[in-house]
Amino acid sequence: MKRIVAVLIGVLFMLFAAKITFAGANVFPDGARTTAMGKAGVTASDIFSVYNNQAGLGFLQATQAALHYENRFIASEMNLGAALFATPVKSAGTIGFDFCSFGYSEYRENRVGVAWGKRLSEYVSIGAQVCYQNVRIAKYGSTGAITAELGLLANPLEHLWIGAHVFNFTYSKFFSDQYHEPLPVEFNVGLSYELVKKATLTLQSEINAERDITLKSGLEFWVASPFAARLGVQLKPVQLYAGFGYVYKHITLDAAFSCHEVLGYTPQLSFVYNFAQKKK
Repeated sequence: MKRIVAVLIGVLFMLFAAKITFAGANVFPDGARTTAMGKAGVTASDIFSVYNNQAGLGFLQATQAALHYENRFIASEMNLGAALFATPVKSAGTIGFDFCSFGYSEYRENRVGVAWGKRLSEYVSIGAQVCYQNVRIAKYGSTGAITAELGLLANPLEHLWIGAHVFNFTYSKFFSDQYHEPLPVEFNVGLSYELVKKATLTLQSEINAERDITLKSGLEFWVASPFAARLGVQLKPVQLYAGFGYVYKHITLDAAFSCHEVLGYTPQLSFVYNFAQKKK
């Protein structure tokens, strides 16, 4: 019965979010693991759920901290860095914090956010986030905006996960009238399925009114216990992804490489530290 309820909640959430009018694009990171799998991370439950789907935080078992860096299209003006921290709080769910900065001296976007995820049952988790975004353009000044996000993650069957996430469902705009471009509103819905014990397939769609629906897919395969290989693809525009992950005790290192059909390559790296106590 609980699993049936989880599926029904997921369907209702998707129908609600699908009614939203979408515009723009989000420049903030997905994390190297998610990127290597075609940016299909709406069903993941790791520290980068702070960006991809805050409901994933509800399934975290221990405190985690992460650093992320990427150089989009190998252009010095498009460097992106982020720092994240998430910790479970007894009976209150998991609280996450993030800071992200994109750009260079002439153009800079910053974001500071507070996220929350909580399991409603063994199979369902919800999440939300509020963040402040700031844009600064040399000679034109700066402005900011407050945005909000919602997420849902469900595990209706043993090897199946379903997730949905909406960014800026409040239709927030920048405080200053000088910036007329609306903030992005995006909706992602997807699923992941464990094909065999060490291989997971992900499928995801991103809805945006200013362009065609973007389809994403990824595959993660644990070649050996500490090493994972990942591949991904995204359509419209076509982008190819690849990467790997390595786990050593409390440390996880993820790397990803993507190729845009026009703009070229983007390398990125994520470093995650897990504060979980060693099992006796």
